[in-house]
Amino acid sequence: LEVTFTYDVNGILEVQVLVPLTGKEVVRRIDRQKLRMSDAEKRQATERVERWHAGGAMTDAPKDESWRTSSQARKMEPLIADAERKLSQASDAAQAERLRAALDGLKSALSRDDAAAVRTAEDALTDMLFDLDV
Repeated sequence: LEVTFTYDVNGILEVQVLVPLTGKEVVRRIDRQKLRMSDAEKRQATERVERWHAGGAMTDAPKDESWRTSSQARKMEPLIADAERKLSQASDAAQAERLRAALDGLKSALSRDDAAAVRTAEDALTDMLFDLDV
């Protein structure tokens, strides 16, 4: 395999993979700007974390594993597992709270089986995990 990574100043990552024997080539482009939370989503997540931190309930966070019944659950399981693993390793409390809020947001969207909300929550959680890895 021949793998080429290109990362530009705008945060766009392009990965090109070529299989020399077959000539097959795959190119994937990842633009982090598309994965960022909107200001409204950030405010909502902050409010949920503040309510939770103050001892209140995170009202839209699922209390059970109902998200697993979603038609999209299987696709999201690796992302959720990665987020839970990073959450268990988080040493910064504020970072852990933000990660928990994003994770709960995805599970909540899955519980409602709301495809648009799942995409938004998936993008937000992916962006957060990407930022933790950088």
